[in-house]
Amino acid sequence: MAARHPHNYRAARALCRTRTAVVDTWRSGVPGAFANAIAHLVLPVLVLAVNILGNVARMTRAALLNETARAHDDIAVGYK
Repeated sequence: MAARHPHNYRAARALCRTRTAVVDTWRSGVPGAFANAIAHLVLPVLVLAVNILGNVARMTRAALLNETARAHDDIAVGYK
């Protein structure tokens, strides 16, 4: 015997118009559904943001170390 879904599959399918969980739950009118969809996006967004911020910080540090290692005599000569 196949397992049944705990909710009405046809009703849930009818609510899925845009195939975007946040928009569909917002439009559904179900209390708490929109907040639940947003709460389930928090962790994936944080993981992607930390990954990107790590790369930006590494590139910024490399550029800063490169600039501080350069001799700035050519700039000082221009102001004489």
